Amino acid sequence: MIGLCQLYMNTNTFKINELKGPRIFSWTFLIELNNIIQMKFNFLIILAFLCFACQSNEISKTSADHSSEKSSNLSDELNQYFQALTDLGKFNGVVCLAQDNKIVLHEAYNLKEANETSLMVHKKNQFDVHSVSKLMANYLLMRMESQGIIKYNDPIIKYIQDFPNGEQISINHLINHTSGLPRDFSHFDGVLIHKSPEEIVELIKQEPLLANPGEKQQYSNLGYQLLYFIIGKIHDKSFEDYLITEFFEPLQMNDSGARYHTKSQKMHSMAMNHEMEDNGIKQIENVQNDEFSQSRIFSTAEDLQIMLSYFRANEDASTLAKDDIIQQSGGSDGVRVHVYTDVLKDIDWVMLCNFDGIPFEQTLQDVSNLLNGEPYKMPRVIKRVHTTLDKTILKRYEGKYSFPDMNKLSLEIKEVNGQLMVNQEGEEPTKLFAENEHTFFVDPDAAESFEFILNKDGKYDLQMGWRGIKLKGFRQ
Repeated sequence: MIGLCQLYMNTNTFKINELKGPRIFSWTFLIELNNIIQMKFNFLIILAFLCFACQSNEISKTSADHSSEKSSNLSDELNQYFQALTDLGKFNGVVCLAQDNKIVLHEAYNLKEANETSLMVHKKNQFDVHSVSKLMANYLLMRMESQGIIKYNDPIIKYIQDFPNGEQISINHLINHTSGLPRDFSHFDGVLIHKSPEEIVELIKQEPLLANPGEKQQYSNLGYQLLYFIIGKIHDKSFEDYLITEFFEPLQMNDSGARYHTKSQKMHSMAMNHEMEDNGIKQIENVQNDEFSQSRIFSTAEDLQIMLSYFRANEDASTLAKDDIIQQSGGSDGVRVHVYTDVLKDIDWVMLCNFDGIPFEQTLQDVSNLLNGEPYKMPRVIKRVHTTLDKTILKRYEGKYSFPDMNKLSLEIKEVNGQLMVNQEGEEPTKLFAENEHTFFVDPDAAESFEFILNKDGKYDLQMGWRGIKLKGFRQ
């Protein structure tokens, strides 16, 4: 399901894994465009996206730094940032900022193409929040643990009988992605959305562990499906009903709810998801066949701000914070979400985007810097220049690279006539242009790069930019 590389395994930190990877789409031409699609991971589609940016603008690496210290009004700065991003064709969505429990910015930003179309959003729109539900589940588990209902070191066999290795896998392993379970299903490639939570658990039982429990961190959506199931089972109701009655309703998050497994019907103004295709921006279905029905939560910017302010005020929720920050990302085809609160500075920030062309990771870093009075880069046009490297340098990078968080996608890098080529079995090779000794690009108008990084073994790993996200590939 959701998940790309560069793992930050604690539930309170930004997880690239919350974003869905590409699905299969018919390949037309390289220097045009790609379509995000999950599970199939056709690499050349990714390269097509890298080239799509030639039709739009990106964030400049050479733009002048802007210090948020120059302005005491964070709302003005944040508004200017997202307006610039929107003007460049890179953002469509809703942003909410609160200081000292008072909303100081709540705006909808629409691309020029959005006028009177399904892309258009307004401030009250509901968005599917995807893995932000993990943050909600972690709060519920923390509260259940403090009430003595569960213990973090409980083996899951206590709650799911006959689960393979259930005596060794604990609640804490599932929370921290150290259960050994894979990210997603390796043996099932059918329709998931109609599977009940019980059926999903039965499918997870068939998955072999990638490592012994507690041995290593491997981001796992399957592990969280077990947690959602356990929370519901303990309370003799669905996870969704428990979340609504014990969390949303007491906090008066009146526009938040779930698509499935509840009788509560609160969906009334849902933003439609959109992705890029070769003929422009296209609306896609918000619910995909390869997604789980359990934990399909939706909310609004205002409701999510209520949640964040509650976390800040609740001392018990402090365990969700890392370095005084509680944050979580979520996303899927055509949608990106991020929530952020600084428990010391009393700052809440929510971003909901129904267009997957956003340079997601760069935006999160820029806004974090802006909110903390640190230098950040305003969005603007870029134009990259390539250089020529000696063949001996290029040959350092030859080899196969595996991307474990992209269904083990394998890419081969070769030097051909003084230029690096990217190869995937069954596809045409693609040229990489050198920006410097370690950084390469496909399109000079796009920020996405191929970066070769020396590891502790003296070999090079490959960090690949895709949809504003950095993906880590390891030398085979």
